[in-house]
Amino acid sequence: MYRPRAGHAVDSVTAEEPTGQVDMSALFEQVYVDPARLIAAVRDLLREQSQVPLRDVMSRHPLKEGLAELVAYLSLDDGSFTVTFDEARREWITWTDAAGGRRTATAPTVTFVRDREDSGR
Repeated sequence: MYRPRAGHAVDSVTAEEPTGQVDMSALFEQVYVDPARLIAAVRDLLREQSQVPLRDVMSRHPLKEGLAELVAYLSLDDGSFTVTFDEARREWITWTDAAGGRRTATAPTVTFVRDREDSGR
């Protein structure tokens, strides 16, 4: 496992069922994802164990903002934990978008690892 390099987060996003016309205006909508909320979610689970996979974080804290939130998880930077990517293993991350459609992204397996100095928190 290693620290991420810029540009190596999500390979693809697909709809599970064909949706016909694509509304391009969605590309221009901006979504703000509060990284402090995501960091708190990761820290919550890291209190219980020294490392936690992204899929476990999302099972306790489902995506609310779709792909924008997923990318924010992959980009987290916090002094209490390290984000590691395993490019050799892939995982499929699924969520429901605002219109009720199921979306899936393929990404490297992501694990959050509590820093040793932070083990007393």
